Parts: sequence; C-alpha cells; structure tokens
Amino acid sequence: MKDLTPLFTQCVRICEKELTLQQPKPHKHATIADTFMKECHELHTSIGVLGRFLGEIRTAYLLSSSNRKDALSDQQKNEIDEETSAQLQQFVQKLKFLEKYEKKRQEVGHKAAGGFWESLDGPSVYETTVNTFRSNVLVYLSQLLQTVSVTLTALQSKRLQRQKEISMSDYQNIEEFRPLRATSPDQLSYDDNAAYQAIQAELAAPSNQVLLQLESENKQLLSQKTNDLQKIHKIESSITDIISLQNDLNLTLSAQTQTINTLIENQEEMEVNMSLGNKNLKKAGGRNSLTSRIIILMCIVLGSFLLAMDYMLS
Repeated sequence: MKDLTPLFTQCVRICEKELTLQQPKPHKHATIADTFMKECHELHTSIGVLGRFLGEIRTAYLLSSSNRKDALSDQQKNEIDEETSAQLQQFVQKLKFLEKYEKKRQEVGHKAAGGFWESLDGPSVYETTVNTFRSNVLVYLSQLLQTVSVTLTALQSKRLQRQKEISMSDYQNIEEFRPLRATSPDQLSYDDNAAYQAIQAELAAPSNQVLLQLESENKQLLSQKTNDLQKIHKIESSITDIISLQNDLNLTLSAQTQTINTLIENQEEMEVNMSLGNKNLKKAGGRNSLTSRIIILMCIVLGSFLLAMDYMLS
C-alpha cells in the first residue's frame, strides 16, 4: 500500500494557511449609548471634581492670610466662594432638567412603544425596572450634590465665624488700650508736679500734627472694619444662597423618593398579579388536560363500538 503521509501533511499545511484561526477580539468596556446616562455620568464626574477640590483647599481656605504663607488671600477665598456657588447652581439646574426629561419620557414612552390598548394595561416589568433604575440614579446624584453643598456651607460658616472672632479680638484690643490713669498732683514732688502740669497742658492743647495723625489712623481703622463687615456680609449672602439650594435639593429628594416608592409598589402589585395569573393558568391547564383525556377516551370507546358493530353486521 502506498504511503499517504506526505500527502496528508501537505493537505494539513494548506488548510493551516487558508483557514487560519482568527484571534479573538479584545474585550471592550461597555460604552454608554443612552443620552440620559451620559448626562448623568458627566454630572457625577463634575460633582466629584468639586468635592475633591473642596477637600484639597480646606486647610488653606480656613487659615488666616496673616498667619502662614500657604494660606489663601481674602480675594482668592471670595473668588472660590463665587465660583463654587455658581457651579452648584449649574449642577442643580442640570439635575432639574434631567428630572423633567425623565418624567416626560416615562409619560410618553409606554404609549409610543405599545400602542393605545397596551397603554391601558399599565407599564410592563421591563419599563418599571428601567424607570426605577433611572429614578435611583437621580436620587443618588441629588444626595451627592447635597453632600458637596453641605461641605461648602460648613467651610464658609467656619470662615465667617473666624472672621467675626478676629474682628472682635481687634475691637477688644482697642478697648483695652487706654492711657494709664494719672497720679494725683498731691502725691507728686515739686519737679514731678511741674512735669505733670506740662504734660497736661500739652494734652489739653494737642498740635495739628497729632490731630491729623489721629484722624488718619481713625479713617484707616474705620476703612478696615468696613471692609471686614463687607466680607462678612458677602460670606453670609453666599451661605444663604447655598442653603436655598439645599432646600431645593431636599424637596427634589422627597419628590424622587415618593416616585420611587410608587414605582416599587406598582412593581410589587404587578408581581402579585403575575403570580396569580400563573396559578390560574396552571389550574386551567389541569382542567383542560382532564377534559381532553375524557374526550379522547370517549372517542376511543365510540370508535371501538362502531368497529364492533360494523364487524357484526358484515
């Protein structure tokens, strides 16, 4: 018999060249194709960046600008307050827009997908699950945004408290800086009494230079205190705005929680109805199977009877 091994080896080589096995494609991470989820992901990233930024500047923000070199100046702190408050307002507006979008989608999505008659039966299990998931995403974003706003409010409140303490300490230092009470002239010697009279005369009639110097110092002090008060009022206004945003977020959270509870109740009711429907189907199937068996048995008996009669008559 002829050796066919070389021919077989040649065929294997040809097959290996022509039918090369393709390498499996590397696994790719799932990409978010839904616009709603993309917007939520971007909002989550932005809120996280703001929260990390507040954590990084906490120490420098709370330090007094005159204590250490790495402390932020009052102007930088004011800019941070303005920018962070503006970002929080933008985040709240975007969150409200996403809530309106999701509410509108839930209202029109079921009718557009299933038609009029199916819309009367209520949402399906899939639609209920998707609605619950999206509502939970919005609740999570609201809670995260509220946490960041509370952190910012705490920083600004602590800064305001320290600013007030510094102003009060400066005022107390001014009150404590008083000239020593003069000794009675009767207790002084002749030379001391003469010097005392000269000092009293000089104090009674201060020169213009002394008056100008005192007036200049008074203006500087008033200007400094006015600036401090303006800073305090500005911080208080920023805190008030953030508290207002927190109240809006609390209302939004309560509304979202109520919506989620309603969806969960609907889903539980739907599951109960489905279980009851399955039980009814099983009972109906059992009855139908019994009826079909009886009919088949009657057909067999009747057929046998007809065959017997036909055989007897023939």
